[in-house]
Amino acid sequence: MSAVQGMPVPSHETRRPSAAARRESSGNVAPLHVVPVETPDLDRAEHAAKEFLLALGVSLDTEHLHATPGRMARAWAEMLTPRPFDLTTFPNDEGYDELVLVRDVPVHSLCEHHLLPFTGRA
Repeated sequence: MSAVQGMPVPSHETRRPSAAARRESSGNVAPLHVVPVETPDLDRAEHAAKEFLLALGVSLDTEHLHATPGRMARAWAEMLTPRPFDLTTFPNDEGYDELVLVRDVPVHSLCEHHLLPFTGRA
């Protein structure tokens, strides 16, 4: 386990406690950690997206909305799939002992509370 802002972050093998249990034990909620499956079940996701839209009263009978559940399924599968990350290190040949700052770093993630995407700059 590693720590993010003082909160333990579970490994992929660890089951995450519920948000209520995490809030009760720590006073706030840890970040969302999605453990990807080998291959997303896009057919099942498309069916769920269709049912979701219909439950919200969205008619899928128009030409423009007919294929929307499939597009939703593919988009969410992409958003929930972590991108590969290669850590870059540099030799400290000059012997610097001060903080190195990187600014204007693009950030995008999903809000755990509503599961909606957000973007920003750090």
